[in-house]
Amino acid sequence: MSTLEKERAPLAVQISVSRSFDKEGSGANWVTSVKQDDSLEEINAVSDKIMAAISRQEIWARADALNTEIEMHLKQRAQVMFTIKSMEKRYGDFSRANVDAKNAYHQSQEGLLRIDLLVEALRVEQDRLLEGLK
Repeated sequence: MSTLEKERAPLAVQISVSRSFDKEGSGANWVTSVKQDDSLEEINAVSDKIMAAISRQEIWARADALNTEIEMHLKQRAQVMFTIKSMEKRYGDFSRANVDAKNAYHQSQEGLLRIDLLVEALRVEQDRLLEGLK
């Protein structure tokens, strides 16, 4: 491109979008340019594409954050299962266990149920988010 052609070329407008997501350190940055003399409709079309791409990245970030949360709860589940199994091994049928031991056992079982329901709900939400990406 000659110097004269460069002088006649329309100026560009830079569009820069940054968005942080819920997960710490997660986000998206997008930078592009459009000609300054493009119509508002053309500029809006580019802007809409950028926002759609960023929204898609946010869904991926949310699904990943859910995966991290699921893993955390599965570790808690393993700890509760260990407690339950240890108590079952120690007390057997609990007929000779004291009231505190019986209560602790029942609370552990309730905690396990709570964790299982939570993990299932998180997986359903993660599936719903990922389905929206198709």
